[in-house]
Amino acid sequence: MNFNPPALRSTSSRVQICLTAVLLCLPLLFSTHAGAAGTASEHANVEVMIRQLNALEAVAQRSVDLPQDPAQRYHLDYPRLASDIACTSSALRGVPKKSA
Repeated sequence: MNFNPPALRSTSSRVQICLTAVLLCLPLLFSTHAGAAGTASEHANVEVMIRQLNALEAVAQRSVDLPQDPAQRYHLDYPRLASDIACTSSALRGVPKKSA
C-alpha cells in the first residue's frame, strides 16, 4: 500500500498541483471577464425577463388574497412565490448594462 500524505509530498509535486490548478482556473477567469461585458441582445433578454417576472409577481400578489379550500391536500404558497420572484427580479436588475 502506497500512502503519501500531503505533508510528506515533495515540493515539486506540490508545485505541479498548484500549476495544474492555476491552468485549470485560467480559462474560467477569462470567460467570466468576457461574459461580464455582455451584448445588446443579452441586455434585451434580461429586460424581457424582468418584465415577465414583474407580471408574474403581480399575479402571485393578487393570488395571495384568494380563498383557500381547506379540503385541498396541496396548495401553492403564493407569498413565498411572490418573495422568490422578487428576489430573482432584483438579482436580474443587478446585472450590469455594459462594462466598457
